[in-house]
Amino acid sequence: MGNLKDKTYEDLVQLHQDGEIGYLQFVLAQENIADVYVGAMHLYGFPQTDETAEQWLKYYEETCLKDDEGAEEEMLNEINTYNYGVKTS
Repeated sequence: MGNLKDKTYEDLVQLHQDGEIGYLQFVLAQENIADVYVGAMHLYGFPQTDETAEQWLKYYEETCLKDDEGAEEEMLNEINTYNYGVKTS
């Protein structure tokens, strides 16, 4: 399978749909959202599992990718404040 971070999004979707990778691998292989997911899990004290990755991805898609730029910025601010004590805006 190789390094998942070298795969295209389409390849990752196919691997996930084929059952070759779970939600956790699917999320962590995407550099644009992996740090946000990991930060959210640390912020809220949840483990990094397939189950939390699935729930977080659904939340992320429903709130942050639906023409609501403020939701993504708010999530990043919460994570950055928790992890680094710094707000991004």
